[in-house]
Amino acid sequence: MNILQLFSCIALLIVGVHSIKASKDIEDWENALEDFDEGTKDIGRLYWLFKGIKKDDVGKRCIGPNGQRGTCVSSFNCKIKNGLCLSPSNGCTTGICCQVTAKCAQTSEDGSCVITQNGATITRNTGSGTNRVYKIPKVKGVCQVKLEIDLFELEGEVAGDCVTESMTVLGSSTVSRLEICGNNTGQHMYLEYGCASDITIAMKLAEGSISVYSIRIYYIECSSPKRVPPYCLKYLTGINGKDRSFNNNRGQLNNQNYKVCVAPVEGMNSITWQECRDEPLGSFSVSGRSGDPEECAMSKSDWVGFLGDDTRRCGQSLTAAPITVNSRPFIMNVHFDEAELRTPNHIFWQLSDPCDWWNSEMSNGDPLRAAVRMDGDRAIICLGGGSIPIIDYDLLLSLPNLPMELLSMLRNLDTDNTGFCLEYSQH
Repeated sequence: MNILQLFSCIALLIVGVHSIKASKDIEDWENALEDFDEGTKDIGRLYWLFKGIKKDDVGKRCIGPNGQRGTCVSSFNCKIKNGLCLSPSNGCTTGICCQVTAKCAQTSEDGSCVITQNGATITRNTGSGTNRVYKIPKVKGVCQVKLEIDLFELEGEVAGDCVTESMTVLGSSTVSRLEICGNNTGQHMYLEYGCASDITIAMKLAEGSISVYSIRIYYIECSSPKRVPPYCLKYLTGINGKDRSFNNNRGQLNNQNYKVCVAPVEGMNSITWQECRDEPLGSFSVSGRSGDPEECAMSKSDWVGFLGDDTRRCGQSLTAAPITVNSRPFIMNVHFDEAELRTPNHIFWQLSDPCDWWNSEMSNGDPLRAAVRMDGDRAIICLGGGSIPIIDYDLLLSLPNLPMELLSMLRNLDTDNTGFCLEYSQH
């Protein structure tokens, strides 16, 4: 057998294997596959022989002239997958940048499905009009899906609730229910199927909405090294990195209970967390006023915690110094309760005109009024009836004669938070 015959046999073998893999497709729903997954590297290592693509370029991500995403492959690889050559491209030094269109419900090594605000040709889309419900069916051998949110600009929250527009994830054992809205471009989620036959993504948009979203969905096989622990909604890699809460800097969202995991780098046994240094203002805004560890330990509303560190963290700053945890695995727990606006159970916060009550002689015997008056009327200032009260919460919390019950409620006052941006480094 000469060398030409040998190469011909290899080519036929590869095409045959590809055809067998394609027969695993499930026709539950169809959509555009924007690009190949990194799993094409295994096949691509053979394709480089045919069309001069270097091994180091096989499987690299690339971007086409109009922002389309693709993967660096040989022209032969792109042709047999009926792909579209994106030229000129950014990312490939050899070979071509290829984008493929095929059926969804393939495994992750065959690509990703994309859902957008324009809708998709999905036979299991049960929504109508501006509302869409996407069902991601479980495929044999698959345990997880990964959502990569390339673009996400929906209407924002109102007091922490997604009132008019939202994306809700249902059916995953990672999070039973999670609702987000606002700005979440660049976020991601890993969702474990567990016993579920499908995972649901429900998009709610306002009538005539101009909101946009584009989310790539990857299948991850049970045996794949890309599969992450089933309890990790987010999974960060690298010796350094950062994580943002959903809709960070726009408004903290309610009902958020999930884990952020960091993959330990070999040889690293500790991790340090701190507020994002390139965003000094508003990088940590969670319930509570002072950020005092004792205050946060009592918090039943909103907090973050780190596995190996026994203290809940809340308030308007993480801590004065970075937090280092000397144990693995590296996990951050996020807990935001069901209400972003909570007022103390006291008449002053319940009245429509609190300053009328405050300046009335009838209030003189009230414990709150008495405690503030003993301090010189500095913590709460009411200039006159009908005026808006000026409240110094930090000063109010320090009053020695403030009733303990009211002090506890004030410590956990949960309003106008913007969430967090935290960066980490492994050691």
